[in-house]
Amino acid sequence: RDCQALPTVAVDLAVEWSKYGRHAFIGSLRSAVTGPLALAASIESNPVISYGSTAATLSDRASYPTLSRTVLNDAVVADSMIRGLFALGWTRMAILFVDDTWGRNFVKDA
Repeated sequence: RDCQALPTVAVDLAVEWSKYGRHAFIGSLRSAVTGPLALAASIESNPVISYGSTAATLSDRASYPTLSRTVLNDAVVADSMIRGLFALGWTRMAILFVDDTWGRNFVKDA
């Protein structure tokens, strides 16, 4: 079902579906939704597999013990980008980003 990119809707769906025997969840694309979903799912030890959530904070196994991802986290991507540019001989770079939680964390990780 469509969680409308809203963490509260995703959590409500996880709680509802757990009552009806759903034992694993796939999604969400957005880290802001996956984090709360994974917290709710972990109460019943239900796994969550995200195909697009990249926030490095989601790598904390103590906080998100049942979360797995099919993508690299932002810290790995940011580090790889910077190393690649240095390898090309670039020494002066600028990072353009959206001023939200994702963008600020990406810059911090870079």
